[in-house]
Amino acid sequence: MEQTVDLEIIIVSEDRKQAEYISAGLKVHGINVCACLTDIELVEDLCRRRQPLAVIVDEDQLRRAPAPTLAALASSAVVLLADPEQASDAVRKARIPIDALALRPIDTRHLAISIDLAMKNRIRLAKLAQDSAERRTELEQRKFVERAKGILMSKMDWDPIQAEDYLQKMADDARTSIGLAAKSIVDNPPAMETLAS
Repeated sequence: MEQTVDLEIIIVSEDRKQAEYISAGLKVHGINVCACLTDIELVEDLCRRRQPLAVIVDEDQLRRAPAPTLAALASSAVVLLADPEQASDAVRKARIPIDALALRPIDTRHLAISIDLAMKNRIRLAKLAQDSAERRTELEQRKFVERAKGILMSKMDWDPIQAEDYLQKMADDARTSIGLAAKSIVDNPPAMETLAS
């Protein structure tokens, strides 16, 4: 038998027996559930205190969740428990991103796979968000570089290569990025005398 690990997973279901069945079944697959709740409104405080990796929530509970609870759930991977005939409708009406779907009747082996998938999706989405933020920063810095080059080219009658070389030297001397050096020129265009020195 696999060693169980506390993955900070919460189950929210009105059906206490279903929650206990899921918890016991997940334990067989090496996943230890930290809480089984019957009321979605209790999740908000628990999510803030424990920061669970995943929350397995019944579609009926999710439908009744108030906005602050939904906000607290959004920080965890969410696995939605749904009946097969209502699954697509439940996901569409969820009001928060659903990372994985588990259909009834519950097969805990498939649920363990869904939890793994949900956590991997959450990690992948976080990485994409980070990459996107980095690209936005790079683009913003590139805009400053181009604007600073334009300022230098017009004030000093330099070509684009000379202007960029000057920006790079300025960044190296200040031990900063070329984007920040360019921003300082855009924010406070220097006088020609300053540039000549």
